[in-house]
Amino acid sequence: MPRFDINSRLVCYVFQNMADEAIDILESEAYSKSILKDIGLLDKPFPLYWLLKCNEILLEDTNWREEYYERIVVPSLRNCRRLLKYFNDKNLNLAGNVDYSLFPEERAHFVDWDMDEMLDGTLDNLVTMGYDADKCLLCHAVLTGDIDEIDRQINKKTNPDVWISGVFSPEVAHANDGCSYNALVACNTFYCDCFNIYVLRGYLDDGLNKKMQKISRELLASLIEASFYRHIELKLLQIITPFDTLGIQCSH
Repeated sequence: MPRFDINSRLVCYVFQNMADEAIDILESEAYSKSILKDIGLLDKPFPLYWLLKCNEILLEDTNWREEYYERIVVPSLRNCRRLLKYFNDKNLNLAGNVDYSLFPEERAHFVDWDMDEMLDGTLDNLVTMGYDADKCLLCHAVLTGDIDEIDRQINKKTNPDVWISGVFSPEVAHANDGCSYNALVACNTFYCDCFNIYVLRGYLDDGLNKKMQKISRELLASLIEASFYRHIELKLLQIITPFDTLGIQCSH
């Protein structure tokens, strides 16, 4: 096991849902209480409790491969909930739910890309082609993590299950055309990629196997992005209920 100080070990244990190890340190009170408010990996405060809330959002998803779900996700979620209960019982929850608005660069898959770059056309161009303006705004907002616009469109119940690209007309754009984006599918794709490409999966496995791994700024950013897009996906799925859905499942 790598040699880390007690604060670094606690952050790793919480990130990896290693409940026994994390609670041992918390019970000892030998750690710096400042990490309850900020674990110190970003240029803005990220409370220790928010690691658990991000993990909970992801681990509550049941659309994993059955074998992996039973072997890794179920026990990891059990450990995560045990830690959440401990934090709440001991009044160590100093943060509540994750405030994603504080992390624009970490949460967004595409940071500061305009609509023309993302959807191959300005809003006026796309509307002229026959696309609905609100659906375009929602799709672009999801791709760039624009929380305010996402919330506006959710309040308007804008259908997120629409393929959009200025390269194709609304009647032709589809999942396999190589250009079009779909807000609902993008959420699923982005947070699945954080597991399958950006190694979040390995940290779950190692946590259950009692293999502590160093938590980097990049890994924390992946956790924020993954949980943000799962959080948004759940909101969008509530809108899509009256529509014909794609039956999306994450291929973790």
